[in-house]
Amino acid sequence: MTYRIEQPQVHASGATAVATFYWTVGLGKGRRVRGRGTHVFARDGKNWRVVHEHFSRAH
Repeated sequence: MTYRIEQPQVHASGATAVATFYWTVGLGKGRRVRGRGTHVFARDGKNWRVVHEHFSRAH
């Protein structure tokens, strides 16, 4: 099994950031599943934490 992220983009504003990307999961024998993902981050002191994530399969 493999996992790949492509075309990541991050948009930040203050203590919030949104990262979007395309993902591909390789299942072997040429089988792949593709989709798009989003992570929402919130700053917690000096650290960033994921507070929400969403994955959609591309059709």
